[in-house]
Amino acid sequence: MYAKHLILVKTLGKWYKSVDGRPGFTTEAFDALKFKATQTNLPIHCCIVFDEMKIETKVEKTYGYVDYGGSVDSDCREKCTDALVFLVVPLHAIELCFEAGLVVKAVTFDGCPVNIAMAKKLGCDLNPNNLKTVFKVQNNEIAIFLDPAHMTKLVRNSFEHYREFKDAEGNNIKWNHIEMLHQLQEDEKFHAANKLRSKHLFF
Repeated sequence: MYAKHLILVKTLGKWYKSVDGRPGFTTEAFDALKFKATQTNLPIHCCIVFDEMKIETKVEKTYGYVDYGGSVDSDCREKCTDALVFLVVPLHAIELCFEAGLVVKAVTFDGCPVNIAMAKKLGCDLNPNNLKTVFKVQNNEIAIFLDPAHMTKLVRNSFEHYREFKDAEGNNIKWNHIEMLHQLQEDEKFHAANKLRSKHLFF
């Protein structure tokens, strides 16, 4: 909607053509956030969520090669296969949000090794014996969250791969138990008040 009128798709396309889509942080996005922040006297709290997404592997111009954005140059001639998408981190993204008038309270990401390494660089520690899940930017405390859905999938994948876990008391938790329960339910044509289905075993 623009001035209470629906916008034509072609018009939207023309507008977006003027947005700089090169690697790095989009100035237009932060300008829009800054404008939004000026429209209210209340603090705007936000969380930053980011993830990578697959992109088509092809080269149409120089920017098709690896590009870290900003002032960082790369001599790498390797073609890009993924793009890191921010929805609202490197530290610079958080600083830009503060400059735009937003108050960043948390950062959420999945459990890939590079994200864990980033959390350590920011001063966090995910070791249960020395747990620290906050870091500071401009004297503001920001919490980190590992995406629950993704972490649950990682636990499931590890459980299926290693076939056996142990609980806090040393008792065995076997993947085979889940397989046997599923087979029993299939053979007897009933479900024992659980949501276990074939898709949970064959993924």
